[in-house]
Amino acid sequence: MLFLVAGFAGLAAAAEGQKYDFSLKGSADKAVAPATTTAFGGSIIVTTDGDWRTQWSAAKGAMPAFKEAGTITRGQKVSVLIFFRNARPDAKGELNVTCDVRFVRPDGTAAVEHKGLACYKGRIEGSPGNLRLAAQQIDFVGDAKDPPGTWRVEVRLRDQVRVSEVPLLAVFTLRG
Repeated sequence: MLFLVAGFAGLAAAAEGQKYDFSLKGSADKAVAPATTTAFGGSIIVTTDGDWRTQWSAAKGAMPAFKEAGTITRGQKVSVLIFFRNARPDAKGELNVTCDVRFVRPDGTAAVEHKGLACYKGRIEGSPGNLRLAAQQIDFVGDAKDPPGTWRVEVRLRDQVRVSEVPLLAVFTLRG
């Protein structure tokens, strides 16, 4: 099994001379959740789109139409994208969002488990209500050792300033 937890995507993009924007501004916010909510929230998408970073960077006020993974075959790569909104800034104006990530095999055992990952730390531009991409993305490629069946991705997203957490779940099926 190839399983990577990518570090801060913003730092990787900066090394390439690009500024990575974690915020999706505009009408997408209304499309993803009611505009009146101020509660901390999040979502995850398991996508087979290899160009999801390009789609996210090119989004102009609309959520990209990521191709969600329902069923994948061995050797096919999926990326797990974690999103959040309405994290509360601290007295310095910085966010501190962490997440626990658990990848669960069809038999219920954990393939990988990480606790306290930094999903976003630092200042933000724009409204706290803008949909934001977490700094952690997870890539998975099922190999011959991985059991076929329904895999679960469990994420516990935490706003450390607001002291609030949101459990998130995504599933996909690996064909044998």
